[in-house]
Amino acid sequence: MIALAILAIALFGSGAVAAALPGRSSADTVLGLSLAIAIGIGAWSTAHAASLLLTGHSGAAKDALLTLAGIALWGCSLRLRSYRPASERVSPTPPWLRWFFAVACLAAAAGFVEHTWRFPDGGWDA
Repeated sequence: MIALAILAIALFGSGAVAAALPGRSSADTVLGLSLAIAIGIGAWSTAHAASLLLTGHSGAAKDALLTLAGIALWGCSLRLRSYRPASERVSPTPPWLRWFFAVACLAAAAGFVEHTWRFPDGGWDA
């Protein structure tokens, strides 16, 4: 059951990134891997919550559906990639996106350090 959930997360996340960025080698970049993990976990969590709300339990059906959706997204990305001529393919990651990602990481780290310094013992729920 856990193996199917991990497979669903990996296939759906990587398929969504590959379909969203068909001309890029997104699986080779750290940003592409980060996006795939985040999208996969987010989709699995959403499917898990919807399954619990609708049926009262969470079975393997949602994992199987997410796995099939991930395979379908990979198929779409391969089809989209074949339609683009080689002259239109772009570099793996645009420079502005790298800078945006770096600034976001610095802001998150600064927020963590500041909050840890101000509240070393945690907040009201520590």
